[in-house]
Amino acid sequence: MESYQQIRQETLEVALSGRLPANHDIMQQQRTLYEFDRKIWGMLPLRGYGYNYPANQALIPSLRSFLKHHPDVVSAAVSLFVSLFPPGKVLRPHKGPFKAVWRYYLQEGEGFLWDDTFLHSAINRSNQPRVVLLFDVFRKDQPFWLIGMSWIFLWVAHIWQQVQNMRGRAGLQ
Repeated sequence: MESYQQIRQETLEVALSGRLPANHDIMQQQRTLYEFDRKIWGMLPLRGYGYNYPANQALIPSLRSFLKHHPDVVSAAVSLFVSLFPPGKVLRPHKGPFKAVWRYYLQEGEGFLWDDTFLHSAINRSNQPRVVLLFDVFRKDQPFWLIGMSWIFLWVAHIWQQVQNMRGRAGLQ
């Protein structure tokens, strides 16, 4: 639990700095999630489908250290993001892009694992920003042919991030 408190403190400092890039600026296809209510959803990618963001990882040294010392998490975690959901933000109903991963939310020590390919939405009804760590964990409960297709999709996503120069848009502003 000691590492959790340190990770929490560093994550909150970065997330609440007011410098997180907008999710839709990093990934242009996410623009409709912004246009629904025009409230910026801050996102700091640390790893996205095998594509690392070393400058962002350096901002949360205890999390980087935790991942380094827990190779089972590193090999299982497909992506890891810090999410800043502003007060009053409404995330309209949507579905995740593919079944290759489980999505895991960690907020205030509580975790939630689920399949985000089901229709879902979110609302921050509080007057405080909600800071969440989002992990996408590779699913091993699929047929072997689907696991193979999933790895191909992840490889394409990795290349797409390089082509789109997402590292350049994903750093603190």
